[in-house]
Amino acid sequence: MSTDPDKPLDLEQLKRLLTGLYPEWQAFLRRAYPGISAHHGELLQQTAEDVLTFAMSPSHPAVRDWRLLAYRILHRRIADHFRSATRRWAELPEDLPDLNPQNDPERVAHFRALLRRVVAFMAQLSDSDRELLQRSAGENDSGVPLTEAERKRLSRLRARLREHIEK
Repeated sequence: MSTDPDKPLDLEQLKRLLTGLYPEWQAFLRRAYPGISAHHGELLQQTAEDVLTFAMSPSHPAVRDWRLLAYRILHRRIADHFRSATRRWAELPEDLPDLNPQNDPERVAHFRALLRRVVAFMAQLSDSDRELLQRSAGENDSGVPLTEAERKRLSRLRARLREHIEK
């Protein structure tokens, strides 16, 4: 719904917008994120609350496309869900049993702890920092070389990762 950014969106318009978007959001979540279907309702509720809170804020910036804003908020709630799930996984007890009795228990414990530290570190990074680390590891290889500033930022990120791992 495109609106004049100088005119505030009234509550009835906002309710119609959310009522129309809700089935679209549900279909999008079912199609794109079937693995978290148990959390779809919670994500939809959080998104609707965030849109309403933003719209009712007296100092919110001008919005030309409320539909686009609502989808962006939904995507942020999805990202928040995955980040919090990753943090919870990284905080699980480290003494869970290994399912393969032939593995060296000390080696398994070492690599399990290392993986948890790396995942916890990655979960707290910004999207741009995470993308830079992935690019440097060969993922999402666009063939575009890193700029000088990106190389410096990557060096600092790697140093932070080393510090985090060595804790």
